[in-house]
Amino acid sequence: MSSASFEGIKISGMACAVPKDVIYTEYYKKYFGDSEVEKFIKTSGVKTRYITDQKQTASDLCYVAAKKVMEHNGYTGDDIDACVFITQMPDYAMPATAFVLHKRLGLKENCVVFDINLGCSAFPNGISILASMIKSGLINKGLLLIGDSQSYRFKKEEEMIHDNMLFGDSGSACIIENTDKNNGEDCSSVINSIIKSDGNGFDTIITPYPTLNGRLTYKKSDSFFSYMNGIDVFLFAITKVPKLFKEFYKKFNYSSDDFDYFIFHQANVMILNQLEKRLKLPEEKVPRSIERYGNTDGASIPMTIVDLCERENVSDKVKFAAAAFGIGLNWAIISFEMDKKDILPVIYTDDYYEDGYLEDILEEIKGKKKKKNNENDI
Repeated sequence: MSSASFEGIKISGMACAVPKDVIYTEYYKKYFGDSEVEKFIKTSGVKTRYITDQKQTASDLCYVAAKKVMEHNGYTGDDIDACVFITQMPDYAMPATAFVLHKRLGLKENCVVFDINLGCSAFPNGISILASMIKSGLINKGLLLIGDSQSYRFKKEEEMIHDNMLFGDSGSACIIENTDKNNGEDCSSVINSIIKSDGNGFDTIITPYPTLNGRLTYKKSDSFFSYMNGIDVFLFAITKVPKLFKEFYKKFNYSSDDFDYFIFHQANVMILNQLEKRLKLPEEKVPRSIERYGNTDGASIPMTIVDLCERENVSDKVKFAAAAFGIGLNWAIISFEMDKKDILPVIYTDDYYEDGYLEDILEEIKGKKKKKNNENDI
């Protein structure tokens, strides 16, 4: 089954962090011309984005968000039983970046730690995975970190491509926990989800390794360039997501009236407009963050929620239905309720992990390679 209902589990905290550096889409007029950029703004909706510099990574943003939400909840590293990091831009080829975050956050040894390579549909998948771990009895409280830094792929201004105007950098952190274990707390919370996948579309959105065949090697110094079949992605989103909502409503006995807000992955305004229209949703129930933050990949759903609660006067308890779709292909819906007080304002940061830059290790690797090459010459 691709659907599940998790009773007695809630998202008890949510935070998002973005870099301090803001870039206006109009900046790209010097590369693509006025008319091209104006057309892009109209079709994408992106007016500003926040981008990392060459030292800050997605894990740095997630770390800041995680520290803030743990502090808000009054939790230390000893309270967290799992740390799951979902990204398409890990800090290293190996180990999993979740272990770096485990160290930086001071989490305990009795902690499940791993990365997941997933894009735009990271949020409903990640929540479902941690909720399943809670239901199995493996953990009680889990930390879900989702982040990507697409701008990190481009080393020089002249390497920027048209699609790079779309993506903003962001990191999110959510705490998911078992309310049954919290004495005196309302245990009526429930999370419902449905997840779908179609590997036949694996090459619809793809970033090959920068080699002749696209698979064999990985060089951190190389720039990565992505391919996306825009028409196929558009048709996929506007057909699969409405169909999934029909299944979701029927499965869990819901209607659109049961939710305060519908949060969609912030792909572009054309897709958002079509989803709003096809699902017959009022505009005020479909908040958007893409204008201010761009397409923030897997973090776009928590980014939109945080942005909404910071800008609008929402109720103390908010019911969300969140739908994500993208690379894989993968699409999913998840519903949940949160207390407004547990949704923190956007954090702006230029912090990065200095110890993450392993000059000593890199010099040792270079020395070994040089020695081996000299031996081969002899």
